[in-house]
Parts: sequence; C-alpha cells; structure tokens
Amino acid sequence: MEENSIFKSIREGIIAIGVAYIYINLVIGITPLLLLLLPVPFIILGIRNNTYSSIAGMTVLTILLAGVENGSLAISFFIIFMPFIITVQYFIEEKESIFKTIIIGAVVILLSLFLMLFIESRITDITLVEELESSFNSVMNMQIEGLEELELTNSELLKIKETLKDSYEYILVVMPSTFLILSLIASYLNYKLSTFIVNNMGYREIKIPDFSLLKLPENILIGTATIIVTTFIIDWLELSYHSALVTNISLLIGTMFYIQGLSAFSYLLKRLKIGKFFRIILLFLNFIYMPMRLILIIVGFSDSIFDFRKIRNKAL
Repeated sequence: MEENSIFKSIREGIIAIGVAYIYINLVIGITPLLLLLLPVPFIILGIRNNTYSSIAGMTVLTILLAGVENGSLAISFFIIFMPFIITVQYFIEEKESIFKTIIIGAVVILLSLFLMLFIESRITDITLVEELESSFNSVMNMQIEGLEELELTNSELLKIKETLKDSYEYILVVMPSTFLILSLIASYLNYKLSTFIVNNMGYREIKIPDFSLLKLPENILIGTATIIVTTFIIDWLELSYHSALVTNISLLIGTMFYIQGLSAFSYLLKRLKIGKFFRIILLFLNFIYMPMRLILIIVGFSDSIFDFRKIRNKAL
C-alpha cells in the first residue's frame, strides 16, 4: 500500500511538473501576469499527496527550468511561489476559512517577492526602481521618436513627454499597493482553481464559498477610519513620503470596498435568478467599465455598514 502511494506521488508529481513547464512556455510570451497561476498544479499535488510531494515537484521544475531555460527565472519562481504553495495547502488541509487563506497567502507572496527583489538587488546592485526607470526612459524615447515623425510642434511634444513622465511617476508611487492587490488576486485565483479542480477530480470535497457571500470583516470600518485619520495626520504634518502614503492607502481602501461592492452586485444578480454565464459576463463588464467602479465602492462601503445581504454570519 505504501509502495503504491509512493508511485502515485511520483506519477502525479511528473504530471504536475509537465503541466507547469508547458504552462510557463505558453503564457510567458503572452503576459507574465498569468504566471501568478503557476502554483496551482503543485497545490493540487500537495493536497492529493503531501507537502513533501509539492516541494519535490517545485524543486525538480526549478532544476529543469535552470538547465533548459533561465536559471535566475527558475530560482525566482521557487522563492516567490514555494512558500505560498505550502501555506495554501496547509490552510486547505486545516479547513481554514477562505478569507484567512487568501489574506495570509497574499502576505506570503508579497514577502517572498520582496525577498527575491532584495536578493536580486544585492547580486546585481540594481534595484527594481532603477530597472523600471531605465525601461521607462527607453520606452519614452521610442515613443517620442515616433511622435516626431508626425511633425508635432515642440510644445505638443513637451506636453506629451510631461504626461508620460507623470504616468511613470504615478506607477512608481502606487507600486506597493499594486503589488498587494496583485498578491490578493493571485491568492484568490490559486485557491479557487486548486479547490475546484480537486473537487472535480473526486479526490475530496472542499467547500468553496460563493463569491456573492464575500464580506469584509466586521471591524473593517473601525480599521478603515483609524487608517484614514492617521493618513490625514501624516498628510497634514507633511512627513516624508506622505503623498505616496496617502495615494497607496486610498487605492487599497477603495479596492477593498470595490471588491465587496462587486460581491454585492453578484448577490443581486443571483437573487434575480440570472444564469451563471451571464452573471460572469456582467461582473466582468462592471470590472472593466471605469465609471461603475466608484458606484461599486459606495455600494461596498454601504453594505459594510447596513449589511444589505443579511449575511454577516454567513460571509467567507
């Protein structure tokens, strides 16, 4: 029996490594953001077998990538995703709430990312900000050269250059909150996909709460009010980086209530008995349609206060 278990782990490990390797080669040329879903095969491998199987599988993938593709890329994947894979698998095994799993998983990704960036800066003596600045200057120069061919006036070119520069500076300012938001999205999608696949494989039944029941913690309003007051004080005192801090906190708070607003909208569509396919389409359209974001933030904030869905005891 134990021998069969070992062969089962090896067989499924080979499948997970193969799927991950093919996936990397397919998506890396499309958009690197899709690489955030790389942990899924190894989370499934760990749930179906054990933690050692997922560690061994990710280690073999790292060695394979280092030998065939790119050594630094392979090590980066291992540093960023291995702690996250172990964390999510452990929380699923312990039957922790999805909210706790996603939050802690996101924090683990974020800390692993900062660790990788720190190691990289120590080795190369180049920070992420310096890399982005160099890339931005190259892109901006290429765009300016292209615009010069359109015979624009010097004032028009200067205005466009200032706009590009402002956009770049804003990207740098919101980078911390952007990393955190991406980590939360990655944590949620990895959890959702892994549990969905495990359930459909018939191995075990993992409860996956519906997105329409997502609700922020009850003390979120007190925490938000405290953060806002503290932020205003910092802004009033004009302490170092106060402007960047205000921008990032505003983005994070807005994103939190926006997600709850989107969840409340999903709940409404479900109550109206709209089919799942059309619900997904409508949610996606609301996600990409900018004017709806402010409305959904207000809905999410109001739902936190009044609990329109009456799910305070049923939320994730």
